[in-house]
Amino acid sequence: MIGAVLKSRYRVEAKLGEGGMGVVYRAHDALLDRPVAIKVLSQHLLSEDGMRRLLREAQAAAKLTHPNIVAVYDVLEDADQRALVMECVAGQTLRERIPLPWDRAVEVTLDVCRALAFAHEHGVVHRDIKPENIMVTPDGTAKVMDFGLARSEGRSRMTQTGMIVGTVAYMAPEQVLRGNADARSDLYSLGCVLYEALTGKPPFVADDPLSVISQHLAAPPVSPRWANPQLPPALETIVLRLLAKDPTERYPSATALLQALESVQQGGDAGVVAAPSPSILEVLRRTRFVGRARELAELKSAVDRMLGGTGGTIFIVGEPGIGKTRLGQELATYARLRGCRVWSGEAREREAGLPYGPFAESLTMARGDLPHEDWAGFATRWPELAKLMPDLGAAPAALAALPPEQERVRLFEQVAQLLTGWARRFPIVLILDDLHWADVSTLELLHYLARVAREERILLVGMYRDVEVGADHPLPRILGDMNRQRLYQRVLLRRLDEEAVAAMIVAAFDEEVGRALLRPVYQDTEGNPFFVEEVLKDLVETGAVYRADGGWAHKPQVGMRIPESVREAVGRRLSRLSDRCRQTLTMASVVGRDFMFDVLRVAVGVDEEHLLDDLDEGLAAQLIRPRGGRAGEDAYTFQHALIRETLYDALNPRRRARSHRQVGEAYEQVYEQRLDSVIDNLAYHFGRTDQNQAEKGIRYNLRAAERATAAYAHESAEALLRVALELAEATASPSVVAGIHERLGDLYIRMLEGKKAVAEFERALEAVALPSSLPPEDIARLRLRLVEASADFGVKPAEVRPLAESLVESAAARGDRRFLSSVLGALAVLQLRAANYDRALQTALQALDAAAALGDARLLLRLYGYMTSIYWELGQWDEGYAFTLRRLETLSQIDDLVEAWHVHTGTAEDSMIAGKYVLARAHAEQAMEVAKKIQSPKAMSLSLYNLSWVYYAVGNWRESVKLGEEGLALGQRVGQAEGNLLYLHMWIGLSAAYLGDEGTTRRHIAACETLAPQWRHGQRNFVQARLLLALDDLDTAARHVAVMSEEWPPCAQCQDLYRLVYAEFYARTGEPERAEGFAREVLRPEAGRRLWMEGEANYSLGLAALARGDADAAIAALSAGRDLLAEAGHIWTLAQTWKELGRALALRQAPGDTEHAREAFSRARDLLTRHGAVGHAARVDALIAGFPATPA
Repeated sequence: MIGAVLKSRYRVEAKLGEGGMGVVYRAHDALLDRPVAIKVLSQHLLSEDGMRRLLREAQAAAKLTHPNIVAVYDVLEDADQRALVMECVAGQTLRERIPLPWDRAVEVTLDVCRALAFAHEHGVVHRDIKPENIMVTPDGTAKVMDFGLARSEGRSRMTQTGMIVGTVAYMAPEQVLRGNADARSDLYSLGCVLYEALTGKPPFVADDPLSVISQHLAAPPVSPRWANPQLPPALETIVLRLLAKDPTERYPSATALLQALESVQQGGDAGVVAAPSPSILEVLRRTRFVGRARELAELKSAVDRMLGGTGGTIFIVGEPGIGKTRLGQELATYARLRGCRVWSGEAREREAGLPYGPFAESLTMARGDLPHEDWAGFATRWPELAKLMPDLGAAPAALAALPPEQERVRLFEQVAQLLTGWARRFPIVLILDDLHWADVSTLELLHYLARVAREERILLVGMYRDVEVGADHPLPRILGDMNRQRLYQRVLLRRLDEEAVAAMIVAAFDEEVGRALLRPVYQDTEGNPFFVEEVLKDLVETGAVYRADGGWAHKPQVGMRIPESVREAVGRRLSRLSDRCRQTLTMASVVGRDFMFDVLRVAVGVDEEHLLDDLDEGLAAQLIRPRGGRAGEDAYTFQHALIRETLYDALNPRRRARSHRQVGEAYEQVYEQRLDSVIDNLAYHFGRTDQNQAEKGIRYNLRAAERATAAYAHESAEALLRVALELAEATASPSVVAGIHERLGDLYIRMLEGKKAVAEFERALEAVALPSSLPPEDIARLRLRLVEASADFGVKPAEVRPLAESLVESAAARGDRRFLSSVLGALAVLQLRAANYDRALQTALQALDAAAALGDARLLLRLYGYMTSIYWELGQWDEGYAFTLRRLETLSQIDDLVEAWHVHTGTAEDSMIAGKYVLARAHAEQAMEVAKKIQSPKAMSLSLYNLSWVYYAVGNWRESVKLGEEGLALGQRVGQAEGNLLYLHMWIGLSAAYLGDEGTTRRHIAACETLAPQWRHGQRNFVQARLLLALDDLDTAARHVAVMSEEWPPCAQCQDLYRLVYAEFYARTGEPERAEGFAREVLRPEAGRRLWMEGEANYSLGLAALARGDADAAIAALSAGRDLLAEAGHIWTLAQTWKELGRALALRQAPGDTEHAREAFSRARDLLTRHGAVGHAARVDALIAGFPATPA
């Protein structure tokens, strides 16, 4: 390049330097006879489009003519290179002159301000202000260069290989968060440069660029006066204002900054309020991020995989103070640099936590992060999600009420759809902290989303204290399920080693103090990072380590002054607060980890100025920090949960109860016009106050339980009702106690916890056992609730039946037909459960008779359902089905789609068992249509299950595979019962085997192993054995058959399915006697009429007879099986029965058997061919081709 002439005008004379953007040369402009600098841009940094955009911006910057701006004269472009021709400035960069006396630093900054003010007025933002881009001429003038050469807006700050683009020491937070910059971003960068010019180092330093960026985002800077005590206080204030995280808190323009600096230069303050003297703890505000390189690398890899389309879930786990939150912050920084949206939320202390709190908080953060159009019509598009974010305002659209578990799944699916919709536009990282305090509903939603995230650009990051998760905590169960499904990876944070602790201490102080402190600090803290930080702060506050001659010094035997536990360290620091500040923070600890200024002010009972003084003292001691709250509210949080816990645990029970009352009353006063927005806080605090406030505790906990139930957070509702019950039992009337027990009973019915529901109704009756506790009609109603719950769930049927009979007598005596029909219906079910079928039928008919004139559709629906069950138990299918049709007719009149889905689904399943496949298909298809209308993912999953089952049976095997695979995908997503998933594997695997697709069948055999290793071991082996029989893999099937009996299923139908597998297996492996024993068990008369099962049993009897060489017995059994299977329409076994019948006829060789055998083989082949089982049809063709010469 030296000696080259560019554009026939610029002769290159010497190389001046090289930087990130390219190489700079000194050249001579022959046309204008002047020296110039030429910067040849590095081609590899940007794409062709990026380079063109950069050059356009450089051309715009070339229009800037100002004495404090290095002028751009020309832009050179050819096929090989791009270059800029610039003013050649003599002097040095500011980097070579740092540090400067404060007055000289102000002069340089004023020149830069003048340059920026001019550029911003002309619409040009620099975006890369740093000492290397500021030239200082021999006469002291500062000139800014490289305008327009920084990376353009809206782009990720990190390359695909993980390199950070830009100079991180001077990067404004918004450049990291959003990849763009404006004039205020230049001012932030200038603040960093000014800070370095005054102190000799940037405001944030670390070994890892990611840690520097993380500090730009989250850490307040240490006051520059610590490094340079001679600074005027007003100048310090200017620097700290420039370094505000929020751009709106900085100077509005370079011109405004210019005026403030000129005032300081002239000895005034220009209205600048001097910052208070810095606390000595400011230097320890944020210790260096050390000792987590491996863990951070794991997290970065997870982000990188997610960006490639493979999302997932990671749990960061460790003891309190181990650094989970800090590691999460570093991850968030990296993810933002890679272009991700990062939203976070925390679970609060379990007792006060809102259902789904961390997700609600994350979505609230997303709401502030995304454009308004993403939220327009939110409640209409996502009506269930409005329950998580009631502050959206619009009332959620009405949706059909579903069974509780389906309602919860519908809510979860809407969250999943919202996130996946966004993830197709931009990658998402959700960080959920303190999950050891999360409610069950939050954890279930996390489990649901984990199944979705692995196929999307979504990374879920959960953090929890493993030492606080006991056996009774819901988290181990959820994690067990997720681990079995391979849904997450775990990053365990261990205590720091001695080298890492040394790095923390040296970063806080210096080498000499570090050597003196390392051994005692490491021994006492055992490497817990939070403990280390608290010890260092304690040593500084007590003067054991102190500032001297611009550095640090320590007193002799400093190691003897170290606290023995983290609680002691925190306690010692708290003890040094003023009494009033400590009392204020103690009340704040009662409010919670986070607290609102106004609530605390009312609770403490002090004026605003006094409270501000107390909070300033807490802030200076680094015990609390500001936190974003609701709109218009000042919020604070404790720096660490252990600080809050130390304060709270020090309260004696009486004082704690009184403080909760004060906080509750403060919430009532502050939120008087919107109590519903803080109902959970009111429930929490009044639920822990003294008995004088028990009435409020009961009322607010009941209201909070209603809200939790509406959000399908049933476990949270249960906990709230238990608190109300405890208060009521101590202070309230028996009727109130009974009412809460009844609410618990209702809740347990929603949760399908029959035993618990019956127990609560019994306790409700016990509470009002004394005369006059409750009116007789209410007592009767409670008794009916008990009887109905017992009947529906089969709990204590024998014990409850006498109560039901007495209620029948009393209702008949007083002529209450509605009550009479209800209790008769329940009594009929109790009699049915006792196998007293005739009595049950008579009682149910009486109930119908009593209800006939009432016109109560709901009551009739219940009774029609009882009638169907009774008739089917009696083996009278048609009579029972007639009542099913009456149920569907009644449901159509009242437009109850949810109940209609239940009826169609139940009827489809019962029809399949009975072998009535035409009916089964009709009801399964209707159920699917209704499931779509009610928007229930779980209902759709169950409907796909039934349709796959139906199509498998009737020989539509391709459709069975297709719908089965859809059902599996949806079922795994919505958390479908694993028994259903297991059977879906069977329907798909069998259908694929019949179609000749052995690979698919074996894939589903293997997939069965992923379903709960300890769950129904026998059923899993049953499914695998059946699939292997379909593949004729008898050797492998034998291993599964051998272990099936280890867990004999409880239900009679399932036992018969086992027997059918045993029968077929032993018939085909030369043990006909064992096969016949199992087959005849299936055919026992008391089992009722089941066409398909009876047909399969006869098929196995035929195989066994053939194995014994008894052709007559085989023909008899196979003929009976053929007729049953033909009536049912069970295609596969019917075809196999025809084939085996042909073999039996060929074996017997009686007159006419040859022709009949040919016909049987032809029937088998035609069935198989018609339904796509061409490989199996070819086997039958081979039999035909060899017949009659080799009929067997």
